[in-house]
Amino acid sequence: MRIQIAAALCLVSFCYGDLYPTTPDGDTVWSVGSKVKIAWQDGDVPPRLASLKPFKIELCTGTDKQQVALQTISNSTKNSILEIEYTVPDVTPYGKIYFLRFTAPNPNRTADPFYFWTTRFTITNTDNPAPSPSTYGTGALATSATSAPNKSPRPERASPATSSQPSITQAASVADVEGSTTPSDGRRLTLSLMIPAFIFIFSAYLI
Repeated sequence: MRIQIAAALCLVSFCYGDLYPTTPDGDTVWSVGSKVKIAWQDGDVPPRLASLKPFKIELCTGTDKQQVALQTISNSTKNSILEIEYTVPDVTPYGKIYFLRFTAPNPNRTADPFYFWTTRFTITNTDNPAPSPSTYGTGALATSATSAPNKSPRPERASPATSSQPSITQAASVADVEGSTTPSDGRRLTLSLMIPAFIFIFSAYLI
C-alpha cells in the first residue's frame, strides 16, 4: 500500500491513497459565520478518488501527534463530489491552528481507513484577509464543551488490547445512592432480625 507523507500539513502524519485537498490551504483565512468552499481533486495516484467509498470530512485542531476533531462537516461525501460549502463555526482561540481531515473506508482493511489532510489555516472573527502567523496550540468550538482528543492515525494501529481507553465518569442517580445496599449491609439486616427472634424463643423455653 502506498504511504504518502502529507508534507503540506506540517504534521508528522501519514495519508493513504490520493485525495488531494486544494482548498483551504496555508494562506486561507476563514471568518466566523461566513460560507466557505472546501475543495479537493484526484491526485493521479492509486487508489484513485473514484474508487473511494463515501468519506467523512472533519474540522480539526491539535498537535501533530494529538489531533482533535472539533466538528463533522460531512459524514458521507460521495467520490463524485469535488467541493462542498461550509459555514465557519466560532472557535477559540483564533489563529492558524486548524485543519481538515478526510477519512475514507479502506475496503481491504476496515480497521485501517484512508486519511488525508489539508495544511493548517486561519480561523478568525475579523475581516482581515491576512493569515495569522504560524502558532502552536489546540483550539475548540467556542459554543461547546472541550472536545476529547483522539490520537493521530498511524500506519501501524495499536490493538484494542494495548490501546488506551477513555475513562467515563457518571453521576449516580438518587435511586442508585438511596436504594442500594452492599452484601455486608444485607447480612447485618438479617442478623438484626434474627437476634430478637432468638431471645423470644429462649425466653419462652425458660417459662
